[in-house]
Amino acid sequence: MVIDEKFIGKAYPPVTYQISQEKVKEFVKAVKGEQDKYENIVPATFPVVYGSSLLEAVLYDPELNLNLGKLVHGDMEITYHKAARAGDYITSYVWIDSIFHKKGHDFVIYKVDSKDSNDELVCSQTSSFIVRGGNDTDFSFTEKSFIFLSSLAAKLNFFPKHIETKESIPDYVKLSDTEYGMKVYIDKYMPQRYAGASGDFNAIHLDSDLGKSVGLGTNILHGMASMALAANLYNHYFDLTQLKSFKARFSKPVKPGDELEFKMIKDEQDASKYNFAALNQDGDYVIDKGCFLL
Repeated sequence: MVIDEKFIGKAYPPVTYQISQEKVKEFVKAVKGEQDKYENIVPATFPVVYGSSLLEAVLYDPELNLNLGKLVHGDMEITYHKAARAGDYITSYVWIDSIFHKKGHDFVIYKVDSKDSNDELVCSQTSSFIVRGGNDTDFSFTEKSFIFLSSLAAKLNFFPKHIETKESIPDYVKLSDTEYGMKVYIDKYMPQRYAGASGDFNAIHLDSDLGKSVGLGTNILHGMASMALAANLYNHYFDLTQLKSFKARFSKPVKPGDELEFKMIKDEQDASKYNFAALNQDGDYVIDKGCFLL
């Protein structure tokens, strides 16, 4: 069933969020970042935290009735207008920008604008959801209830808050004056830690049985967690305050146990642009068409 285009332009009530340094620390740890890089600025993908409840509003909108078991994150672009720091109050506004059906899949594009207490634009986000195979109604009421309750249970902290696991630290390497690399292992509990840090408790990221039932093999890592890893590579070598925009396409789901290799290369035609991509241990692209624009 194709999602009705009448929902294009639908806006949701704005939310206001105060950034705390403790939340920034939690987020950095969840994405395997370097804490000392974020003493005076928030991570590049931290804007997802500002509007986590807005994400929920779209995902669980009873009118849209999205099939969450078949939904994946397609791509993401964040444009930065001014720096956000701990202590700031950020108000975010979200609306559905477009809905369309392509190659058998349904697409929902939504946008978020975030402003500070002076009503100045801090950042803008454009993101796409893809419902694989179309937004059919093949899930029974029981299955839909299971998806919702699994997400609710996670949000209510039924999962352990601190999970002991083998620490996986990204391995950075400068390959040349214009090329940089990073390798990182996705441990079993990274999806849980990222869910707690970001506020995205979609059960497809947390329940391996659900992942199997919808053909993914297991639960999958959040696309934005993969994007946050890419931001770690950029911020390891460059000043995050100079970043103007950051985008990526999620070309294949990342699963716990994957070993990812990121490469970032300075664009030959545009000195202010760095292109990046990430591959898994099988040589498959999990992120492509990535770009940092300074």
